[in-house]
Amino acid sequence: MNIISRINILERESISITNSIKELKAQYTTCRDFTSVFLKICRKYKINKVAIGTKHDSIESSKGFPFGCSDNIFSDNVKHAGSPAIWRAVEDAGIANGCGNHMQHQANCSNLVDGVYHFKAGKWVKLHD
Repeated sequence: MNIISRINILERESISITNSIKELKAQYTTCRDFTSVFLKICRKYKINKVAIGTKHDSIESSKGFPFGCSDNIFSDNVKHAGSPAIWRAVEDAGIANGCGNHMQHQANCSNLVDGVYHFKAGKWVKLHD
């Protein structure tokens, strides 16, 4: 058994894993920051509840959505100029990708952190991963 060779392989793999973790953490920071920007846009339209890429009982529009939640953003029942406010928020953020239904919009969520967010006591709180 060539133990030295196995140690060398594991050390190289360890370096690769460490680099991958650093890259993933940097990507998370970018996504977290853009999610914050997006949620500020949602507040501009008086939206208090948002589900990004997931469903949650607190957001009625997400519960029975038949097409899956990936790359969809759901909100509470808030209107802006006669249309769901989430449509404007998604469009203003530049992430619209397709169309929307009642309180839902298809979106490019690749730079957002999936989860459920509620605006409480003056700040956004993440409820669910």
